[in-house]
Amino acid sequence: MIQGSTRRKLFAWGAVATLVAACSSGGGAATTAPSASTAPSESAAASGSAGASPSAAAKQYTIGYSNAFGIGNGFREEQLCTAKAQALVSGQVSSGTWTNEKEDTYPQLQQIRDLISKKPDAIIFNPNGPDVLNPALAEANTAGIKTVALDAYVTDPNTLNISNDQVAYGYVGASWLFKQLGGKGNVYYMRGLAGHPADNDRHQGVMKALS
Repeated sequence: MIQGSTRRKLFAWGAVATLVAACSSGGGAATTAPSASTAPSESAAASGSAGASPSAAAKQYTIGYSNAFGIGNGFREEQLCTAKAQALVSGQVSSGTWTNEKEDTYPQLQQIRDLISKKPDAIIFNPNGPDVLNPALAEANTAGIKTVALDAYVTDPNTLNISNDQVAYGYVGASWLFKQLGGKGNVYYMRGLAGHPADNDRHQGVMKALS
């Protein structure tokens, strides 16, 4: 019988192996770029895993993932990596198109439209603005593709928003810092991606704490 500590070690190694497989560029078959003028996306097959239940393995989905501002951004790179890992271990994702590119070379509006053309079951994305993507999201809805926004919200009524309270996020963190300083002193404040909904909301929270 495997003891608790050994079992935990085996689980940890399994998790590491899954992350390595998901994040390795060699782990999936290469696909054609969405268009000749843009950087290529990655595609990774995610077949049923040994831990998936028969009912979960029976239903398979295809995923499109949009990650603008991804290259060189530690948080976005990690977010993409964990999305791939979850797709692998879920046993419910048959294939995925993973777009990870700089916004200035491959705008997110075009990313989503290119993903729509691949006809996935769902498109998951971290939005660069609350409403700038709405035209493409409406096109996805018309095509019967479910859209899911992560980390920040969009105003499109048919998109599922998965995010925490970013205003409270900024307020709680800033309040703690200001209290540690005794309400006096100089603070270096650095913002995130300009126009990103989460950055705008967190800024509201910081300003609320400052007042």
